[in-house]
Amino acid sequence: MAYELEEYKFYGGNVVAFRLITGRGKYYIIGGYIPLGCNDTLAHIINAYNSCPPGFEILLIGDLNINLDTPRDTREEIIAEQLDFWNLGCLSTQFTQRRHKYRKRWTWYQWRQGRLYSTKPDYFLSEPDMRRRFRNVSLRKLRHHATDHRAIVGRLWGGNQKWLDKYRRNVGKCPFRLPRTAPYTLQEHLFQELKATVEKKAIRASPRNQWISQETWALVDRRAQLRSRGSLPGNNYALSRQIGASFARDRQRRAEDDAAEIGRLLGEGDLKEAWGIVKRWYRAASNRGAYSLSEDHGETDCRAC
Repeated sequence: MAYELEEYKFYGGNVVAFRLITGRGKYYIIGGYIPLGCNDTLAHIINAYNSCPPGFEILLIGDLNINLDTPRDTREEIIAEQLDFWNLGCLSTQFTQRRHKYRKRWTWYQWRQGRLYSTKPDYFLSEPDMRRRFRNVSLRKLRHHATDHRAIVGRLWGGNQKWLDKYRRNVGKCPFRLPRTAPYTLQEHLFQELKATVEKKAIRASPRNQWISQETWALVDRRAQLRSRGSLPGNNYALSRQIGASFARDRQRRAEDDAAEIGRLLGEGDLKEAWGIVKRWYRAASNRGAYSLSEDHGETDCRAC
């Protein structure tokens, strides 16, 4: 199954959160370990939970060192009440365990004086509606690891590969925008410093706007100044008509200059450069792509404005 992992962040020493993107959904996964006698880890988990972005479904996994079914002390009752407030339940209890030895839900065991002690401190928690997102959530024995815990493995349904490819293209687009509120990560601070050192290029200096005359820019600046002062009349048709007429004259001048340049290039036999100028006008006049210029064709049929 194709997926994307994004923006992992640590909360304290025992909590980490990250985003999992698949073609079927977006998940915010919080992994945590609550040591016995530690009162700070729950606060870190709450902080990670509150940092969940909108539109993501939450999964809380890890060794919580509690018994959610029957809390044994005040510490476990506080954690269980918080998880119940979030409406999080263990998904391993919603799937049948095929193997007989795994039907009991314990995830930790230890032999003491010939007797087996077991409990369930590990959990795979989510809201009840999340069950339909999973193919299975099963208990697994870790054969190649020296541990007295059993793993809880969740298998998600595969999603739409085209949707994920589109998502990757969208997140790869620039410009990158910083969050509106702090705190920023180290990468965001570096990007902010880089953005401050780069000189912003004026819109009027762009090669795409070289055909606009100074007279047209003067009319545009005049309208902008009147608008900023609040003295622009509601029926500013006269000024708008002047700006439109000035743009029309600039376009006419641009067309004449391009026509003269095309004629010069054709006279010199430079068909490729001449066709490059024609294509710009073709795209502006039609929604279809421009015809390709091939040496096999003696003549090329095109439409230009």
